[in-house]
Amino acid sequence: MLGDATRLRQVLLNLLNNAIKFTKSGSITTEVTVRKHHSPNRCPWTNVPLQLIASTYELEFAIRDTGMGIDPSSIHRLFQPFNQGDASISRRFGGTGLGLAISKRLCELMGGTIWVESQGQGAGWPPADWQRSTVPDQPRADQRDPKQKTGPGATFYFTLQLAQPLHQPLKEAPRLGTIPDRPPLAVPLRPGILISPSRILAQFLTAQLQSLPEAARIQLYTVVTVADLQELLNQSQDISIFFVDSRAVDSQSADFSRWQSLMAQIQGRSLPLVLLSFGSAPVPLPLEPSAYTALAQPLRRSQLLDTVTHCLAAPPTAPNPEPAANSLPLSPSPASPVVPIPRDYPGTSLVPAAPASTLTPSPAIANLPAIANLKVLLVEDVLTNQKVALRVLASLGHQADVANNGLEALAKLQDQSYDVIFMDLQMPEMDGLEATQQIRQQYQSPIRPWIIALTAHVTTEAQQSCFKVGMNDYLTKPIRKLEIQAAFQTYQDHCHQSEKVLLNAN
Repeated sequence: MLGDATRLRQVLLNLLNNAIKFTKSGSITTEVTVRKHHSPNRCPWTNVPLQLIASTYELEFAIRDTGMGIDPSSIHRLFQPFNQGDASISRRFGGTGLGLAISKRLCELMGGTIWVESQGQGAGWPPADWQRSTVPDQPRADQRDPKQKTGPGATFYFTLQLAQPLHQPLKEAPRLGTIPDRPPLAVPLRPGILISPSRILAQFLTAQLQSLPEAARIQLYTVVTVADLQELLNQSQDISIFFVDSRAVDSQSADFSRWQSLMAQIQGRSLPLVLLSFGSAPVPLPLEPSAYTALAQPLRRSQLLDTVTHCLAAPPTAPNPEPAANSLPLSPSPASPVVPIPRDYPGTSLVPAAPASTLTPSPAIANLPAIANLKVLLVEDVLTNQKVALRVLASLGHQADVANNGLEALAKLQDQSYDVIFMDLQMPEMDGLEATQQIRQQYQSPIRPWIIALTAHVTTEAQQSCFKVGMNDYLTKPIRKLEIQAAFQTYQDHCHQSEKVLLNAN
């Protein structure tokens, strides 16, 4: 698409900064709607001739907040230069009053417009054929939860025109978070529960789950109150995963003891529980860290993919109780969203393991290094990332050596061998890809280390680049204990399999 990414970013960040400035609690959301024009109209501001344009598109952005709102008596002055609607705004929050005026001019130069709605009033002019594509999330004053202290809020809209060049068809963005060349994990259709009062979070989580690989699906239900959750738990024993919004449980509420009881019931069934936390707020329920997986907001798709896959693949730690006589399977209503869940993840299997009493490992297999006694090298140039990774590794029983770049990693490998290397990709002097290539050229079995990539890139191309140079696994930042533990298990499974092949050959 032909457009001015810098000016678009300028308008978007200005509106988002304003929303953050004036919103103490609640939520801020950004929604984008794309409309294709029926005829390839020329975009004058792009200076592209009509014969070189295949079609034109209009992008509409909507930035909604639950902040203090805008005084109806001053809303009409918002887009005038050096005006902030109310003189007290400048004293309390600073600013010059030029941001919205500049944004308005930039939108007009890009073939669009900008307008605002708050408390039933508006300013600016939407397109003549504009229709609201989404329902505002702000509740009426009589429906507002006094504990949340949200305001009437405001919604800023703006549009711009983009051109699609001739002979350059639009390409679908690559799916993120998938891992190539991995065996599928067969997961049947199962119901999952989201416990949250936020309609925005419910919509966002549903959309994120729907964007995951479609090899398997999960039915997502949302409950708001403790009574709704109790009813669902009484109806069915078939729930497979729980998502709990940390804001859903108030330790000061009269229902807190019931929440505690229900969380204990979920733990008793050994059901996977994912806590969706915000900031550094403490967990509102008396749960041991091992009883749940924590995901910090905002959710990252790659982390959600790995977490859900782990939760659905992990066997329960205790057998689920038999369904009660009056227990019924969940029957989703036609309006319930169907939510896909991933099925491809390294080192997973649904083949039941043999009982412990029947396992008789050979002496060679028994002599493999224990998963808590591995020689680990962390190759990472950022001090903060080093501290986080070392803390996670220490919690799993590993004391790792540290190299600040690929050159230091090669020097350390000359002094001693390592079982596992966690390799950052982007580092000064020598990056992770080049370091891995040299390690693979210089070292062969049995001193050939297992190399795990650490990177913020989640594209399929980045993953394939890692596997192409000889890396064995791939983790996205920020790293989490569950992901590191799974990576170690994958390594140990590989060691066992290699040893079995060697024994069979002998």
